[in-house]
Amino acid sequence: MRSQRRWWGFLAAVAAAAALAGCPATDDDTDFDVRDVPDDGGGDVPAEDAADDGAAEVPECPAGQTWCGTGCRDLLADPEHCGTCDTACGALDVCDRGTCAPGCSGGRLNCGRSCVDAQTDPEHCGTCDTVCPAAANADPACETGACGLECLDGYVDLDALPGCEYACEVAGAEACNAVDDDCDAETDEDFACLAGEPVACTTACGSAGSGTCSAECAVPAPDACPLPAEACNGEDDDCDTRCDNGFTCCAGDTAPCLTTCSSIGARTCDADCAWGECLPAAEECNGLDDDCDTVTDSGFECTRRATETCTTACGSAGNRACGDDCAWGVCTPPRELCNGTDDDCDTVIDNGFACTRGATEACDSGCATGGSRTCSATCTWGSCQPPLEACNAADDDCDTATDETFACALGSTRSCTNSCGVSVSQTCGAACTFPAACCAAAEVCGNSCDDDCDGSTNEDCTRGDTCADAIVIAPGTTTISGDTSTMAADYGGVCVTAPGPEMVYRFTPTTTVTVTFSTCGGAAYDTVLYAWAGTCGSGSTVACADDSCGVQSTITFTALAGTTYYVVMDGYGTASLGPFTLTVTGL
Repeated sequence: MRSQRRWWGFLAAVAAAAALAGCPATDDDTDFDVRDVPDDGGGDVPAEDAADDGAAEVPECPAGQTWCGTGCRDLLADPEHCGTCDTACGALDVCDRGTCAPGCSGGRLNCGRSCVDAQTDPEHCGTCDTVCPAAANADPACETGACGLECLDGYVDLDALPGCEYACEVAGAEACNAVDDDCDAETDEDFACLAGEPVACTTACGSAGSGTCSAECAVPAPDACPLPAEACNGEDDDCDTRCDNGFTCCAGDTAPCLTTCSSIGARTCDADCAWGECLPAAEECNGLDDDCDTVTDSGFECTRRATETCTTACGSAGNRACGDDCAWGVCTPPRELCNGTDDDCDTVIDNGFACTRGATEACDSGCATGGSRTCSATCTWGSCQPPLEACNAADDDCDTATDETFACALGSTRSCTNSCGVSVSQTCGAACTFPAACCAAAEVCGNSCDDDCDGSTNEDCTRGDTCADAIVIAPGTTTISGDTSTMAADYGGVCVTAPGPEMVYRFTPTTTVTVTFSTCGGAAYDTVLYAWAGTCGSGSTVACADDSCGVQSTITFTALAGTTYYVVMDGYGTASLGPFTLTVTGL
C-alpha cells in the first residue's frame, strides 16, 4: 500500500509542455506499464526466471491489467484487447470500459481509440497523452485532472517539493520512546521533555530547579525537583523560608533610617544584597522639612498654620490661614468702612452708615421737577439741590422760567411762509429748536409746489382717485395692489350705496376677452366692485358686485376689443378703507 499522496498543479503544466515540445511517444522508463511489451526471447522475464528464459512464463501485471501473451493490457481501454485478450475493435470504434463502441461515454476521452478517465489516468491526466512524471521515492498520480505524486511505502514528504525525501514508517500517534512515530521529523514532541535529558523544574517553594526528564517524558514533580543554591535575587531559592540568606539583606527589601536632616527616611536592599543610602521620605503636611530640601511642607499649597492677606469674594482685602491639611482656608472679609465699597461682603455698601458714599437720591427742592442730594465722604447726606434746566417745557432749576436756556420752549409754535408763498406753522421740537426750513406737515395738492420739502411735488395727491386720474391696467396683469387710505369718496356705487373711498382703473383690450376682477382674500374690509364701459362715471354699467365671498367682491364681464373700461374698487362704508390686492384674470 502507499503511505502518502501529494499533488502539484504545476506538474500538469510540465507534462503538457513536454508533449508540445515533441516528447517521444515511446515509453523509455524502467517501470513496467501498459507500454512495456516483453521480449519474445524472455528479455523482460524477472531475474529469478532467467534460467527458464524462453519458457511460457506469465509475468505479474500492474493492478488493473491482464497478461495477453505479448504484454500486460488494460482490457477496459485497449482497442486491440477490449474486454478480453485479442478482441480487437473495428477501425472506427473505441474500447469503452471493455466494450467496443462508436464513442466514449461517461465523460471519458478518446485517446488513441482508448476511452480513458482524464481525471485519474496518470498517462492521460487532464488531456490525452499528458503523462504525469515520477519523482524520488514517489509514483506519478493523477487526481481531478491534475498531476501529483504518491509517496512509496516508508517515505514521507516534509518540504512540499517534488519527491518524498524523508524515510520513515508511520507508526501512529507520537509515543515517549525516542522515535519519530508520526513521521513529522520531530521526536517525542507531544511530551514535556525527552526522557533522560536535563530539564528545568519548579521546586516545592516555587524556585527554579534543574532535574532529569523521566522515562515517561515528564518533568520532575516539585517535591522531586533538586533545590538550587541560594542566590541574591530577592527569592527563597533553597526553600528554607528565608530570602537571600547568607547575604547582608534580601534584595528589594526596605527599612526605615534617619536622614541627614533628621527626618525618618527609608533605605532599599540593592541588587547585590547590600543596603543603599538613606533616602528622605516624601514631604508631609506637618510643619517640618521631611524631604531635606530646606523648605517646610514643600509641594503643598501652604505651610501649616501660616497666615496671609487675600482678596475676598467681593474684592475687599481680607485675611486667610493655612489649615492642618496645608490648604488655605476661606478669605475672611474685614469690617465695613465708609468708602463706597462692600468691605464685609454682605452685598450692602457702607452698611452701618447714614448713606453710601457718593450715592445720590431724589429730594424736594421746591420745583415741580424735584431735586437731588449726594452722600458725602463721611457717609452723610448733603443739602437738596434743584436740577439743571432741561428741554421739557418745565421749570427745572426753580427760577420761574421754562426752557430759558434753549432757543425755544418745547411745543411752542410760530408762523412762517414757505417758498410757494403758503403760510405754514412751525413747532419747537424735542431739542427746543425750530426747523431750519419752512415746510408744511403735508403736501398741498394743486399748487405745483413742494410744500413738505421732500423733493417731490403733489406726491401725496390722488392718482387713481378719480376717472380723470384712472390707473391704466397693462395687458397680462394678474394682481394689482393699492391703498384707499388717502383716497376720496368721489363715487357712491352702482348696484349698492358705497360711501367709502375708492380707486379707479382703466384698460382697453385689443381683442374681445372675458375678464374677472376679485378682492376675495385681498382686503381686510367690506368692498364693492363695479365697471363702466366707454365713459367713466356715466357710461353703461357692465358689472357690479357686493359680498361675493364674505364681504369681498368679484365681477366678470366680456370686454370688447377697442372699448375702454373703467373698473372701480370701492369701500362699502366710510370706514371701509386701507390696503388691498385686486386679482385679475383674462387680460
